[in-house]
Amino acid sequence: MQYYNNHAVEYVKKTLPISMTEQYGKFLRNIPNNGSILDAGCGSGRDALYFLKNGYKVDAFDASTELVKLAEELTGLNISCLRFQEFCPHTIYDGIWANASLLHVPQKQLHDVLKTFKASLKSGGILFCSFKYGKKDAIDELGRSFTNKTCEMLDKDLSNAGFTSRRSIALQQSTTPEGSPQAWVTGLAVAP
Repeated sequence: MQYYNNHAVEYVKKTLPISMTEQYGKFLRNIPNNGSILDAGCGSGRDALYFLKNGYKVDAFDASTELVKLAEELTGLNISCLRFQEFCPHTIYDGIWANASLLHVPQKQLHDVLKTFKASLKSGGILFCSFKYGKKDAIDELGRSFTNKTCEMLDKDLSNAGFTSRRSIALQQSTTPEGSPQAWVTGLAVAP
């Protein structure tokens, strides 16, 4: 989290303009009008703000104290500062949005986090998550650790965590906030 605390303003400036229209569409078509969404690892608050403006009830958290402050300013929400591993399940959400955030959870802890998310979704609720594509975990040039995934790896992780209903895994191309091309593995998984 040290990188995000030290570079919060710069990170927000880079991520706010990134269009998530396609991903929003895939996620929100499964969420009822006025449904409840958890933005898990909300970063700048960009996605939470979009959901709020479109009539959804939104909770959010992030592990970076500095990003939480900036996201609260942007959204007007009271955003919790906590790590994924500290989040306690309560079955109230129609959807959980974890865009480019779970990729910072070490693989050995990811299973428990995904199980907690499943337990926090209503039956039929949906999880959206995305990871950088890769067969091995990595540390980037900025010193950030990433748990990378292939489509097959993410599908197995979601199934093992109890997302045994519908799952849709896709490989997509985009650009990182730093401007580099990046392949992403995205997943939509329905809680039974």
